[in-house]
Amino acid sequence: MKRLRAPKGDRAYRQLWRVVDGAVRDAFAMHPDYLNRANERAARESICKRVTGAVLGYAQGALKK
Repeated sequence: MKRLRAPKGDRAYRQLWRVVDGAVRDAFAMHPDYLNRANERAARESICKRVTGAVLGYAQGALKK
């Protein structure tokens, strides 16, 4: 399973995307019954986008306090 290319943008977002994608790839590899090859990429992109945005948004908010 190839790594997803992180979208253009903030350096921290791109690095966090890579970490999240690695975790998602590992989870899919450990549980191949969850998804088939046809919908794997779309699901990974959606999960990475949501998790990365949520974690980075939280971290940036916490740093401002």
